[in-house]
Amino acid sequence: MKYITDTDKVLTAAKKYVDAAKLPDENSTDGESFIRRLMRETPDDSRFDLFRDIQSLLDADGRAIALAAIWPFSVTGNMEPCADGYCTKEEIIEWFASCNPEKLMDSINFKLLSRLPDVITVFRGMNGLSIDDLRDLEPADAVSWTINPIVTILHQDDRFGLDAAGNAYKASIKKEDVLAYFCNADMEIVLNPNKLFDIKEINDAEEMLSNGDPLDLVGEQLRWQSEYVNNETYRELFEKLEPLGRVNELIEATMDFEKRKALVKELLGKFL
Repeated sequence: MKYITDTDKVLTAAKKYVDAAKLPDENSTDGESFIRRLMRETPDDSRFDLFRDIQSLLDADGRAIALAAIWPFSVTGNMEPCADGYCTKEEIIEWFASCNPEKLMDSINFKLLSRLPDVITVFRGMNGLSIDDLRDLEPADAVSWTINPIVTILHQDDRFGLDAAGNAYKASIKKEDVLAYFCNADMEIVLNPNKLFDIKEINDAEEMLSNGDPLDLVGEQLRWQSEYVNNETYRELFEKLEPLGRVNELIEATMDFEKRKALVKELLGKFL
C-alpha cells in the first residue's frame, strides 16, 4: 500500500490500541485514508505510542500523514504531547525532521512558511501551572510556539496562554530550524528548541508587542492565506478556528497603526 511498507505489521501493532472492528480495511488501496483513519480511531492517550510503533513501517510521506493526524491531540487538552509525557522533546524533533514537510503541513502552510523571514520572532506563554508541573515547560523544552503574540493573550488555558501574571517568553529562531508551521488560529511554529536564541522572559503583554511590532507579520500571513485559500473556505476555516471571530478586524488593524493600537489595547484590557 502507498506510504506503508508492511500493512500487516501496521495492523498488528494497531491491535494493541484499537478495537479490531474499528481498524481500517487491510485491502484498502488508499494509503492516506488508511493512515488517517488508523490514527483517528486510536484513543488519544495511545496515539503517540502507536506512532512510535509504526513509524519505521511508513515512508516519509506516511509519517507526515500520521503525525499531522494526531498533532497536538492529548487527553488533557490543547497541550503539546511532550508536556503531557506522551513522548520526549527529542522524539518530536526526530519525528518531524523525518517527515516530508510539504505533506506534513499541506501545500498552503508550506507556501506560508516560505514567506516568513529568515529569522522569526516566536512567543510562548506560561499556562499558569506550577513550574514543578510536568506540563509547564521551560522554553528549552518547548517545541510548540506561535508567531502571534495576541495568541498568548487570548489562550490563557493552553500551551500558548499567559498565566494570571502575564508571564511569557519571546525568542528568535532561524527559518531553517523550523520543523513545521500551521497557520491556523494559533499560528503555531513547531521548532527545535535547542536552536532558539535571544530568549527573553516577558512580564507584561505590552512588552511582548514592542520591538518591531510582530503583528505586521501576522497581518501579512493572514493576507497571504486569504490569497491561497478561496474565500468560502477561508471564512469557514476561521469561523471554526479563530476564538473570537476577529480575523477580519485583525487584518484591518495590522494595516493601520491606530486601529492596531486600539485593538491591542482592547484585548489587553479584556484578557489580562
